[in-house]
Formats: sequence, structure tokens, C-alpha cells
Amino acid sequence: MDTRKYWRQPLSTAELLELLEENEDVVPDCIYITPPDNQGWESDEDSGDEDCNDPNRLNSRQLQADAETNLLDDVDEINEDENEENKENKDKQEESQTNVKRLPPIILSKYSEPLEFLELFLSSGVLETLVKNTVIYAAFISILYIRGYVPVSRRRMFWEGRSDTKNTLVSNSMRRNRFEDIFRYIHAADNNNLPKNDKMAKLRPLIEKVNKLFVRYTPVSEDMSIDESMIPYFGRNGCKQFIRGKPIRFGYKAWVLTQPSGYCVNFDIYQERTANRDNSIGLGESVLMKFADLLKSRFPNINFSLFFDNFFTSANLITKLEKINFSGTGTVRDNRVDKCPIEDSAIMKKKPRGTFDSFVDRENNIVCVKWRDNSVVTVLSNKYGIAPVRKAARYYVKEKSKIEIPQPNVVGCYNQSMGGVDLMDNNIFNYRIGIWYIPILFWTFDVCMNNAWILSRHLGKQIDNLEFRRVAAISVLQKYGKPPLATGPRTNFRGRRFVALDDDFDIVEVGEMVIAMALMGRLARSSFIGSSIRISI
Repeated sequence: MDTRKYWRQPLSTAELLELLEENEDVVPDCIYITPPDNQGWESDEDSGDEDCNDPNRLNSRQLQADAETNLLDDVDEINEDENEENKENKDKQEESQTNVKRLPPIILSKYSEPLEFLELFLSSGVLETLVKNTVIYAAFISILYIRGYVPVSRRRMFWEGRSDTKNTLVSNSMRRNRFEDIFRYIHAADNNNLPKNDKMAKLRPLIEKVNKLFVRYTPVSEDMSIDESMIPYFGRNGCKQFIRGKPIRFGYKAWVLTQPSGYCVNFDIYQERTANRDNSIGLGESVLMKFADLLKSRFPNINFSLFFDNFFTSANLITKLEKINFSGTGTVRDNRVDKCPIEDSAIMKKKPRGTFDSFVDRENNIVCVKWRDNSVVTVLSNKYGIAPVRKAARYYVKEKSKIEIPQPNVVGCYNQSMGGVDLMDNNIFNYRIGIWYIPILFWTFDVCMNNAWILSRHLGKQIDNLEFRRVAAISVLQKYGKPPLATGPRTNFRGRRFVALDDDFDIVEVGEMVIAMALMGRLARSSFIGSSIRISI
């Protein structure tokens, strides 16, 4: 009996390839790609071997085209030698794999364009959220990206006629007045249906859609870090925070879950007391367990190792992570381990740098390590301990040279995996806008660009952050921008009435000038008259 089946559901090439990756029991016999609508548009990137069978080399138009396939539901029809070879490769991969690293289910490679990575996160669903509540285009967001690396004192300077500030790419992609209107009326939610208990209700639909895409395309690894990120804002709003000693002291605080590479997996904006928070535990513990539950539900087979600072860390939190098979490592405040039988920080300050002490709670599987550096640092962990002791290079002021001091393994691992949020902040450019939710909205766009760049580097694309932004922004304007229909300055006649001259009136001079009257004439006439004829026109 023939086990071949014909798939008749209309799917694009990208959707079909993703479906085949998810269903391991279904084997494609062959895939037919219909010619794209714009098949005659061919560029240097489109040229290649017509018989190429690598799906990673397909361009965006081929991935968007309709596709058909013949399926085999009997996996035994595959060559047995091929199965054995795949099994051996899989066994070798599992043996050599010490830290889980998985690429997301995407059909991109290091040969893909930056625009293709950016469109993973600024997808049609995200844009539709804005389009539904605003007259918005992708070109508007791209102009904001360009303003990030080509700053001007005023937004309107991009459209000026002066050669020092005019940006031809921007002015040919969107009209200045349209950009200003979008900037003035941009919305991400329906103001008539806002929940009263959510201070971020104006941005909630966009935040939820973007977070789903971040989790979907994350290149999964075991190590994750949780920290706060500040979005600068100096206006008046109930959610604005002031944090002393931070590089950005005023603004909105965002809780961010990232990878050590700086990829943002999930985020949420802090809005003080909310109805959804568990008030029986501390704020830091509540935020961290929310991220842990998200990872557990999305990736149930991976035991993550989380890193966090002393705002979150407590022995109770480490115990909760242990119950869900997660590891936790973080610096801790002395008042949260005051009952731990470990050397006092005041005594350790008097000892030389590199001195450390530790205590192991075997009942709860928690290690407490105190280490003397410039100051005394205390770390809790249920995964790492002292051994193997590392060497850390430090500058010794008295001898004016670098020295090596002992460093416990738990401190070294913490330093390697904790800086993901700081890397993300370095990659993001923040805007200071008057409307209260605009900084958060644009910060979200910047996180999308940051994730697209980091994802491209995971796939082997060698391009720096600035060049990636430039190529992506230019590609968006070239794809979605609309050049002006007519050249030259635009004349604005709105608000004025012009009355035609009588038929029997003849203009004697060709060089007649139109001048403005000092006082307004009759209401039915305009305030402009001829220089010699003295008649309102």
C-alpha cells in the first residue's frame, strides 16, 4: 500500500519547513516551491545554484512563496544506513555536550540579511498591534533606528534643505508632516478599553507579543541572568523611579531575563504594587520566580542555572529553585545570612585580598562563600563551590603593578554569567521623549534590534552592532518607504481663502508682486494684495 500523502493546506515555504521540523514522525519526499510573485526581481543575493537543496540559502521571497510537499508517514522507508549514521552523530553530540545550547526553530543562517533577523521580532503581528491603534508604518520605526546612530538636535532636521543635516534616505521614504503626525498620535492599545489595575495597559499588547517572539527565537543555553534595566525618563509619572548610584538614576525600571550574551528572553516593567504580585514573599523573589516559572513551562526538559544580584538572593529563594531542579547563584546581603556560621565581614576586611571562607548547608544543598576583594563579597549557590580555586588579576596600588589573588570558583562563574543585562544596555540606545510611554515603546524596539543582532552572531554572521543597525534600517526604508510624488517645497494654503479677480480685469505688469496688508480687509477677501493694483487677491 502506498503510504504517500499529499499535503493540500496552503502554506508558505517558511511555515512548511517549520512544520516539518516540529513533526519528527513525518518525512518529506520532496518539496515544491511555487515561483514568487516578484520572481523577476533578482539581485546579487538571489543568484545561486538552482539545484541547491539547503533551506538556509533560501531568500525571503522564496520563503514567503507557497509550497507543497509529498509526505511519508512510514519512517522505515528511509535508508537504514542513514538512520544509523544519524544515531551515531547524535550519540557523539550528547556525550560531548556539557552545557545545553540550542538554536531556535528558524530558517536563517550567517548568510541571511540583517532585515530578515529584525523581521523575526518586528513581525507583522507586532506591527498590526500598532497599526490597529495608530496610522503606523515600518518606515517610521526605521527612521527612529537611524536617529539612534545619526543623532540630530531636532527631528525635523532630517528633512531640511541644508546639506549639513538633510538625510536623503529619510526624506525620500516618509514625508516630514506624516512622521510628526505618527509621532504625535502613536498608540499600542485602545484607550477606551484599558484595565484599571495595570499601569502599563497602554503598552501591554505590544509587550506581550514581543515577549512571545523573544522566547520563541531564543538560542537556549543553561545559563540565564536576571537584573534590572533603567529606561531614562525625566517627566512626571507614577512609575518613574529614582535609584541612587546608578548610571541612569531617573526613569522606568524593567525586570529583564537575559542570556550572558545579552539576548533578552523576557522583560516586564516595574509598576510598584500590583494585584498580580504575590505579597506573601519579597518583591525580588516574586519577580525571579515568575521568570523561573516561564522557563520551566517553555523548556521543561532543561535545568537552568540562574544568576542574580543581592536584591533577589536569599536562602529561601535558592531552596525554591532547588525544588524545580534549577540552580541559583547570586550575591547576598549580610543581614540575610546573619545566622550562617561564617567569618564576619568586619574581620575579613582587615585581611589581605584573596582571603575567603565558606560554609556548606548539606541539608538544603546551599554553599555560602565570603571573599575579600576591594570589599567583602558574599555569594550563595546550590551549584558551584570553592574548588577549583582560580587566579584573579588585580592592580596593587602600593607596588603599582598587577598581582594575582585567589578567587573561589563560584565567584568566577558568577562574573562570567551575570553581565547579560549590562551587555544589553550597552547595545541599546534610549530616547527621552515627552509622552510618558514613548521611552518604553522605543526601548522595546531597541531590544528587538539587539536580539536580532545577537541571534545573527549565534548563527555565525560576523557584523558589529552599528553596521547591523545601519543595514537593517536602510533595508526597511528601501522596502517600505514611499518617495515623494513631486519635488520642491510644499505650499500650505490651509486656513486662507483666495478670491479670483474679475474677468474684465487685466494685469498690466508681469512682475506684479503680492504683499500682505497690515490690517485685515473685508472678511470675504484675503489679507494679501497686489503691490500696484491694491486689490485683495
